[in-house]
Amino acid sequence: MRKTFLFLAIFALTAGLMGGKALAANLIADGGDTYAAVGEVTVTSDGTNLVVTFTVDTGDWVFVETHLHVAKEVGDIPQTKKNNPKPGNFDYDESNASTTPTEHTYTIPFADIGVTPDDDIFVAAHAAIKYVEIVNGEDDPQGDRELWDDILHEESAWGEGPEFAEDRNWAMYIEDTVPYYLNTGDGTPAGTEAGIVIDLPPGTTLGDIASIFWLVYTVTGYPPHIDITLDVNGDGIVDPEDMLTGEMNLNCVGAPQSIAALQTQIAYDSGWLQTFELTSGDGFDAIDDSTIFWVTKMGSGNLNAPSGTLADWKAGVVANDPESEMTTPVINGATPVVKIEIEIDNWVVQSAAYVKGINVN
Repeated sequence: MRKTFLFLAIFALTAGLMGGKALAANLIADGGDTYAAVGEVTVTSDGTNLVVTFTVDTGDWVFVETHLHVAKEVGDIPQTKKNNPKPGNFDYDESNASTTPTEHTYTIPFADIGVTPDDDIFVAAHAAIKYVEIVNGEDDPQGDRELWDDILHEESAWGEGPEFAEDRNWAMYIEDTVPYYLNTGDGTPAGTEAGIVIDLPPGTTLGDIASIFWLVYTVTGYPPHIDITLDVNGDGIVDPEDMLTGEMNLNCVGAPQSIAALQTQIAYDSGWLQTFELTSGDGFDAIDDSTIFWVTKMGSGNLNAPSGTLADWKAGVVANDPESEMTTPVINGATPVVKIEIEIDNWVVQSAAYVKGINVN
């Protein structure tokens, strides 16, 4: 069942980008010669728009102009027959951006470019930049003072990535995936949620789920958790036993950990990690049979709610039931699964994160 499920709903409160760099590429100047990084291009989303920001942060460089094109196929970016890009034909230029001398930001509705979160995209980000160098010239023959010369430096720059026409032109494009943006807002009211709902095909059972993973870029708070909604008795109503929750505090290095302790270890605003990883490759990169889930509506975590590994639940075993709420196993591998939700909430802490690359197998 590799990514065959339909994404039917996204619910989120969005309150600005909060400074997160969901995707950052170097802005490269003079790629045919010195190949110098003079800034960066970031690609984020705010829930309904793609937000692309050009920044120049080296020396005295400033923008003269910028050009931007976003496409779902690299061949849809305006190019010559020899694959040299044509910035003058790109869909957007600085007249469409919010600008300062060192930053140009484009906010583009998803509908305008025909994309949705988790779509693969190709971004051509071109800039013309300049700076004026003042150098010591010759002595003034009419006096003691020195003359100073102004030298204008001008370069083209591109967001770093694969080249359009290798060995013929160093112009580049950025290739990545549109991220979902999840944000619980200003923290009120308590219990505010933001997440991604994945409705599963009729007939899907708990035993069908082998693994689930996603990429996450945590901006603030607590990373997303996963809810698996079941229909144990087939009545179409979410009963107390009809939801399993898995989250980082029970599935991470050093688990169980408090959320407060995890906040001292989470690498905020520093890059993409997978699922419940605190550091890349630490072994918690996917939901699988070893992941601990608890019955969402019967308590909190493994302290007072029935809990166990996904393998336990598939086997019909209630591994841990501190308050004897599930005296008879009602969840097993044959239990119907209605949907999966990857979400954040603010019961404990206000949170925001980017998510992409969701796979359900």
